[in-house]
Amino acid sequence: MSYEMCNRIAIKKKKNQIFLNVTSNNVYPHEYHRCEYAKNPNYTLDDKLRFLMLSMLDGNIQITQINKNTIPYEYALMKVKEYQWNNNINDFEEKYEKRHELFKEEIKKYIDPDNWEVYKEFSKNNKELIDNIEKDVISKLYEKEFEVFKQSITEKIEGKFYITNESGNKIEFCGKTSNGFKYREYRYLHQDCLLDYKLAYIRKFYMGDNYKIEKLEEHQIEKSTEEDMEEEQDAG
Repeated sequence: MSYEMCNRIAIKKKKNQIFLNVTSNNVYPHEYHRCEYAKNPNYTLDDKLRFLMLSMLDGNIQITQINKNTIPYEYALMKVKEYQWNNNINDFEEKYEKRHELFKEEIKKYIDPDNWEVYKEFSKNNKELIDNIEKDVISKLYEKEFEVFKQSITEKIEGKFYITNESGNKIEFCGKTSNGFKYREYRYLHQDCLLDYKLAYIRKFYMGDNYKIEKLEEHQIEKSTEEDMEEEQDAG
């Protein structure tokens, strides 16, 4: 599967622009370049964000580096997925295929969409109409998902948080390996376990349901000793 690897997302609200740093997963070496996303003067910033959400849901744009410029969007994507899971929504069956069906129904008002040569010529001469149909279909079909996505990007949750496993051990996330995730476990809370909420949510999302997020309470950190630290583990 070909997709764009993304290590930075920047929004320029006043200029109605979204910029991505991307590189193709199929091109080596991976050299990231900056580009303007959904560069269309007829799109509002919400239109562009909605298309960005959709590209991430479809897997066409994937966050490959977790940093301050990508955390809000990776977090927002996971909140959308959580919303769909909680509401028993199969995105592929109920959304992906449906949006193509609805798009096709709208196009039928003008031409036969199954005639590729006719459709190609029509779309070339009616680009704005095609864009508006696509935009309207996505707006209606993903109305709730976009509310979740947009709200989650700017959501503020104060404090520090940490991840624990089923044994109550505190987790320090050390990175990814070819087998999964590399982490350390502590019996007592350690400074290196502390995360902002959105990053903790992202880590826990990938680590699975056997882990949970706890909020740091005042005077909770205890200095760990060598005996407190368990061996590094790889979580598949």
